[in-house]
Order: sequence, then structure tokens, then C-alpha cells
Amino acid sequence: MRLIILFYFQWKGTREERQAYEKEAKERWDKVKGVKLMGFYSLSIGWDRAAFFETDSFDLWLKNTAKKPDLMGSNEIVLFV
Repeated sequence: MRLIILFYFQWKGTREERQAYEKEAKERWDKVKGVKLMGFYSLSIGWDRAAFFETDSFDLWLKNTAKKPDLMGSNEIVLFV
């Protein structure tokens, strides 16, 4: 069963800091077998960004999720099965 994970987050840093974070996150997730980072997207609601992941295992995604950066504010996770 494939899962789509939406990870909403609020970024508190500069655009350049966000771009550096997203580049590093993409490089890190590219090394994780079984989880695909589909991309980062801007939203028109109160959250600043969303990352979309595709995986077979929420536990695998959670195990490989890095510590929350200091410049990341509130976040939410939505799962689609």
C-alpha cells in the first residue's frame, strides 16, 4: 500500500536559508530507499510550505525524519492511504 505524506511547515528564516534547507533535505531523502520526496510547494493558506512524500511505510519515513531545524515553526502531517 502506497502512502502520500504531506508535511506542512512554517518557515521562520530567510528565503536563502529555506532554499539551503530544502536542498539539503532533498539530498538526504534521495539516499533513503523506500521514501521519495516528491517536492516542496508553497501554499495559499497560513502555512508557508509543504513537502510531499511517497512511501510504503510511515514508520520508515518517521525513522528517517531529521531533527526539526530551529528556523522551522509549526508543522502538521497529513497521510493519504
